[in-house]
Amino acid sequence: MSKGFKIKRHSSRIYRRDRSRSHSPLAIVGMVALVVVLFVVGWFVYPPVYDLITGQTPPRPSSSQPQEPSSQPESVASESKPETTPVLPSELKAVYAPNAMIKDTAKLETLLQQASAAGYNALLFDVKDNTGKVLYNTQNATAKECAAIADSPVDLKALIETLAQYKMQPVARLHTFKDHIVSQKKVAAAVHYQGQEMLWLDNFADRGGKPWLNPYNTEAQGYHIALAQECAEAGVTMIIADSVQFPNASGMNLATFGDTQGKSWDQVLNEFVVKMEEAVTAKGAKFAVASPVSSVMGISGLEHLGKPFAYNSAIAVNSMPAVWGAGSKLAGLVNPVQNPYDTVLATLSTAQSKTEQSLMPFVQAYTDGTIPAAKNKQYTKEDVDAQLKALKELSIKSYILYNPEGVYPF
Repeated sequence: MSKGFKIKRHSSRIYRRDRSRSHSPLAIVGMVALVVVLFVVGWFVYPPVYDLITGQTPPRPSSSQPQEPSSQPESVASESKPETTPVLPSELKAVYAPNAMIKDTAKLETLLQQASAAGYNALLFDVKDNTGKVLYNTQNATAKECAAIADSPVDLKALIETLAQYKMQPVARLHTFKDHIVSQKKVAAAVHYQGQEMLWLDNFADRGGKPWLNPYNTEAQGYHIALAQECAEAGVTMIIADSVQFPNASGMNLATFGDTQGKSWDQVLNEFVVKMEEAVTAKGAKFAVASPVSSVMGISGLEHLGKPFAYNSAIAVNSMPAVWGAGSKLAGLVNPVQNPYDTVLATLSTAQSKTEQSLMPFVQAYTDGTIPAAKNKQYTKEDVDAQLKALKELSIKSYILYNPEGVYPF
């Protein structure tokens, strides 16, 4: 029987020794160095290779080193920034367009072309009329609830874009407390009859008497402030608040206004004007309050209009000769319509002496058919120029050319 042989079994330490050698410090350093080299090479090689294959430039990590500012605006940044508020010209020369013309694109653009060529730089239009109807596409909850929005309201932003094409600033007139619509729905915000729930009317009901909003009521005030802010946010550059007044009709002794907190009519109107101006200017727009020149002159018997000459706001003053009718003994005017230069010069001169605020007069550019023929005249460009001459002599540079039909003798 042959002699068997033994198989020598080596210890498994040889395998452990090999593994430990592969993780020696020197090997680790080498591996790290190799990774760094590959990363650096990849950094410089990847972009051109990527460009070659895909035809695109891959995004690169931002560098910690400061970069030179680009001379070109970044599109994303410009989109995130709010639009710049249009700057109202220091000399505002506006023309008025009625709502019917605003909704007639052809007629509106014809007016804008003519007005722009004649040196006018703004358009006055109504956003709420003196019946209470809101004429633009408002989102105001009260206007919707009270069905106060016109059947075919104007797209306000689209209108503003059209005006911008002709370099015309948008100026909106907003009638306030002379509101016969919301006052019927929001009874608590209206003028009442002898302290009862019954609404006070400015005439007998069978003669077409209408209710009014109560200037003392905070809801009535807030409604108009909200509308004005909405217009300013849409891009209107000036808001003119009109009908900032109490009713002026027979039976005022039967009208009651709730808790007046002991404030007079002129005091509450003044406070409302301050609130409205603060709200509008906070949205980047300018503000003015409309008033007949007689009230700014301080003529007695106009208490329902408050004291506009005491306002700290600009005043869009109705100094058109026709506002005096056939004449006025109180103002010393005999034939105001037939003498436009003298009428405007005399009345605005007195108004300027009563207030330190800037005046923006309405300039009559139409013939008022309600004036008796013996005291009237057909108004032409010559009569418009006569009024403008008076404004120039009084150093009044901003004004509103006014024709209720929107037709002008440029």
